[in-house]
Amino acid sequence: ELGQPDEKGYIAIVHADGNGMGQKFLDAASLAQTRTLSAGTKLFAKEVMKKLMHDVIDAVAAVDYLKVNEDDEGRRFLPIRPIIAGGDDITFVCEGRLGMYLAERLLHHMTSVPIDGSKIQACAGVVLVHSKFPFYKAYKLCEEVTKVAKDASRGTETSRLHYHLSTGGFSGSYEDIVRQEFTVTHKGSLKYGPYVVNSETDEKSIVQLRKRIEDFATKWPRSKAKELRDVLRRSEADEKYFITSLKVHKKAAEMNSTLEKTNNTLWQNGNTIYFDPIELLDFYPAELLNKTIKTA
Repeated sequence: ELGQPDEKGYIAIVHADGNGMGQKFLDAASLAQTRTLSAGTKLFAKEVMKKLMHDVIDAVAAVDYLKVNEDDEGRRFLPIRPIIAGGDDITFVCEGRLGMYLAERLLHHMTSVPIDGSKIQACAGVVLVHSKFPFYKAYKLCEEVTKVAKDASRGTETSRLHYHLSTGGFSGSYEDIVRQEFTVTHKGSLKYGPYVVNSETDEKSIVQLRKRIEDFATKWPRSKAKELRDVLRRSEADEKYFITSLKVHKKAAEMNSTLEKTNNTLWQNGNTIYFDPIELLDFYPAELLNKTIKTA
């Protein structure tokens, strides 16, 4: 009851975790320091969630098609349900089309609000599933997706966001899913993330991902974008034919401007930047793509 469409609706499970908080508690020199840090994490979670709820309200106001349910007494329910808000460990469920946006906002707040006087980095995972999908199974997958983001951030000063969209059922671990469904023989992985949230210049910046989503949403006919997504799984000959065919399309200049950023190559070093933004076209409202999201 998050306001998503009944038949085709998706929910997003978002799980975020602060980087290195366990070590901060281990490094506490006394019981008093531990208590101070514990109290600070509680205040941190409260402040972060307060800021996030303002983002939800703003998103509902900005996106006309986001439905807000009402009860018999006229009370309106926001399209989000917090599940865990325990310090640097935060989990919520929301309308599927808000998942990526709110996950990015969550990480921005988590890296901006100080804990006991100092700021942290944090990582998040987003899993998008049909509303009726078994929740526990999706939640466990979300934990795995978050771990991929945390592993990528280890040893760096980055906060990262990773996601997975499930259009049907799945079995096995996230690693198994990527190997079986998102790895193309002799090419590499269709997954380009985890995406860096606190940098606009990193090649895997979430800012760049949003720009690519906007490019495909505004410059490409939806059918052609979906065709490109399918071509990425095919042979190099199919890719070359597809790129050549774009030159005679009535929107050729706009579409090719998107591809020319990588010199008309769809793959580089075993990765492609195109699959994720096409896959997320239906999961990032256009009204939110251009919202200014400052890096921490």
